[in-house]
Amino acid sequence: MKKKLIRIILTAVLLAGAWLVEHFTALPMWQVLLVYLVPYLVISYDVLGEAVEGIMEGDPFDENFLMSIATIGALLIGFLPGAEPQFIEGVFRDVVLPVRRTLSSIMRKIRRATPSLS
Repeated sequence: MKKKLIRIILTAVLLAGAWLVEHFTALPMWQVLLVYLVPYLVISYDVLGEAVEGIMEGDPFDENFLMSIATIGALLIGFLPGAEPQFIEGVFRDVVLPVRRTLSSIMRKIRRATPSLS
């Protein structure tokens, strides 16, 4: 119990430090991700170990592995505290607008090709 408490406190301190580094330096995104990876590894090394153990035992899709993949994936796509607006803007710009333009183009072609029923 005492080891877990120490890990939690250490992770909180490291996370606060990571937040300070992110907000008061001009590091590239990949370096900020590395800074946030340190507290993640401190708090979750036992879960990561159990995930590896599950893979070795032939059960790769247990909850430890899936949560590890989800967390690492979230870090890799930039879900850092405060990064959500940039992510949403990127999704809107890169996915929603092209799909809307494509659908509008298809609808115009259908209207031109279909005789008016009125």
